[in-house]
Amino acid sequence: MSISEISIRRPVFAWMLMLGLILFGALSLQRMGMSEMPNIDFPVVNINLTLDNAAPEVMEHQVVDIIENAVMGIEGLQQVTSQVSQGVANVTCQFEMSHNVNVAVQEVEDRIQRYSHVLPTLLYPPVITKTNPEDRPILWILFTKEDEGSLHDQMIYAKNNLKNQFSMLEGVGTILFAGYVEPNLRVWLDRKKLYRY
Repeated sequence: MSISEISIRRPVFAWMLMLGLILFGALSLQRMGMSEMPNIDFPVVNINLTLDNAAPEVMEHQVVDIIENAVMGIEGLQQVTSQVSQGVANVTCQFEMSHNVNVAVQEVEDRIQRYSHVLPTLLYPPVITKTNPEDRPILWILFTKEDEGSLHDQMIYAKNNLKNQFSMLEGVGTILFAGYVEPNLRVWLDRKKLYRY
């Protein structure tokens, strides 16, 4: 006998069932936990790759392309992004929300292990970690000078003055510089003069 047949034969039971569902629904709605910023474990896996003194082109073709091909076949993978610089590369794998992040880390490790014989021998062991996009910086500040000043002066001022002031503010964890270039010194030696001295 189905619920519809019971409801037709016993209308009081149907009314009581409906009132019970409404009452328990209202109680559940009041006790339901809500948060503007819920703590969600995003299934994002980051792969950090280091090869000393390797040019960005070398990192891209001999390391990143191989790693991307290795992880492409993993089930639930949605997006793969990479960043390459001198001797360092980061590959970020984003999985579906229903995918367990711990399982994703294990799958990425297994895939990279299979392709380890193709990677450069001097490559440091890849560092595989699960990351949360919410942990990234949420505030970027653009700094300019109205009067004419060199870019170098602006960078030095931002590093030596502004960084200390912002780091003392409550809630500030880490300060990152974008566009800042460390000053360097290049020396060309004259061999003839060296031999003379």
